[in-house]
Amino acid sequence: MQTKSNHPESLIFTIFTPINALKMKLLLTTLTLLSSMLTFAANKPYQAIDTSGKVIFEIEAERVYAFSNGMARIQQVNLVNNEWVRGKGYINKKGEVVIPCIYDKVQDFVDGRAWARKKDTKNWTLLDQQGNEIPTNGYEKVGYIMEGYSDRIAVYKDGLMGWIDRDGKEVIPCQYLGSSTFDKEFGLACVTKSGGNEVYGFIDKQGETVIPFRYKQAGHSSFHNGHCRVTVNGKTVLINEKGEVQFTPKYNSLQNFSHGLMAVATKPNRKGWGYCNLKNEMVVPGVYDYATTFNEDGYAVIEQANNKGMINNEGTLLLKMNYETIYADVTEDGYICGVHHTKEAASLANTPKDYFDANLNPVDVGDATLMSANGGNRIPFTLNGKRGFMNRNFEIVIPANYKKATAFNDGIALVLM
Repeated sequence: MQTKSNHPESLIFTIFTPINALKMKLLLTTLTLLSSMLTFAANKPYQAIDTSGKVIFEIEAERVYAFSNGMARIQQVNLVNNEWVRGKGYINKKGEVVIPCIYDKVQDFVDGRAWARKKDTKNWTLLDQQGNEIPTNGYEKVGYIMEGYSDRIAVYKDGLMGWIDRDGKEVIPCQYLGSSTFDKEFGLACVTKSGGNEVYGFIDKQGETVIPFRYKQAGHSSFHNGHCRVTVNGKTVLINEKGEVQFTPKYNSLQNFSHGLMAVATKPNRKGWGYCNLKNEMVVPGVYDYATTFNEDGYAVIEQANNKGMINNEGTLLLKMNYETIYADVTEDGYICGVHHTKEAASLANTPKDYFDANLNPVDVGDATLMSANGGNRIPFTLNGKRGFMNRNFEIVIPANYKKATAFNDGIALVLM
């Protein structure tokens, strides 16, 4: 049957027949199935490989993250009650989903604990590695769990910080601002009480005041090599664990004490950076526009006229002042990288750079771009848009065959062909 519009100028016809209604239903069903298949296709076949490139297991996931503490975060799209649902969970080193993908946000496991949050809830949940939810008082904001610091985990209420223990018990009430971790040397955290006066002191892991609240601008300071920076009478000084002033510099902008030296600014407006010792002797003259604290490897980055170089704690120039940026963490990354200036903005992969080994010998990696080894013995690299791995001697041990790859952690990397 055909029905014509009452408007003579219209040539639009509407056709109603049982067969066409059936076709429309089939079409809608097909489109729904296709949509579901496309959603499911978001999961990709990732492989877990060991440091030789051998496949350990495979896992279907939309996204994967590096292993941490024997667990890896994954994101999957799964069929739940006839609906495709995206969620995050965890797998173990066997590739087993030990914590289902029911969470909207998750953090890495550290020392057997991780934070996770479900989509329709405000509060974060503390998990153990079996997926058990550890009861807490309920917190809409939580801090990252830090390796070696998990006996006190920072939590927040109404913008103020407190701490819980590994069992979720609130040990120190949420009434502070400042450092979220207790230092490893003395077990102290530098904090200020709420109220806006910003006078800082130091508490222990039971919340007892060890060093009174009397310092201005101590902020996120912590102890390094037995000393901590605080401000007394407008001057930054170093104190010991009893709060006693151990060092008052002649100069301003005192930085952390490391490898026997501290970076200081010898001129007004934070200019003329150099390094002094605890005798107020300038070991490295104040001639730089910028200077960092010496890192674990004993290197510091210095700058003059927008050019960066690298020195040791004797002031010897190890890398010439040729670079826009220097990545100088050999222990973590596996190399030192100097990034050259470019006239136009460019990605790191497309920026000229120099690589050096732990002994500061130049390393030729061709057109490859290196990434951090995350403290491991395999350095990820990218070549022609694919990811592979080198050892710390810069020998290719796993060719660049992968579209995606995490860094190695716990001896495992997750890759996508």
